Amino acid sequence: MFYTYQAPDPDVLAYLQNNIAASNACESNYEIPVPLGLEYLPYQKAGIEFGIRNAGVLIADEPGLGKTIQAIGIINKDTNMKKILIVCPATLKINWLRELRKWLTRFYSISIADSALAFCSDIVIINYEQVSKYQQMINTKKWDMLIEEECYIMRNRHTFG
Repeated sequence: MFYTYQAPDPDVLAYLQNNIAASNACESNYEIPVPLGLEYLPYQKAGIEFGIRNAGVLIADEPGLGKTIQAIGIINKDTNMKKILIVCPATLKINWLRELRKWLTRFYSISIADSALAFCSDIVIINYEQVSKYQQMINTKKWDMLIEEECYIMRNRHTFG
């Protein structure tokens, strides 16, 4: 079989190169709402800006650099965010609740999924093991944002079968 080399479109190549550079940014002048008395670190602002400008972002910073704060910063900046689902290990649900209460700049009702009533809230925090139990409730909502903490846990569709 023979393949013919076709040079990439220069506009597409330029876009991709700019996007890669933006994903590696360490600072930003982007204006992001922040609660009184708190501030984002420069690289967190750059990460939030990248997340706002690109759909389906994977924040893969080293542990302890504030990926949770960056995700909340995206919520703060995008006023269209109304319904948010956070899927995380059970041990991190309380941390998410605490950080949301600390960093959100608008009011959201927040629930940790322990019954179907939790899905009436604006933000629902659920652990991976509960996803199949509440799959029907999850599917009935239109989520504006899905956050998957430690997303490697979802290896395939049979993980929590």
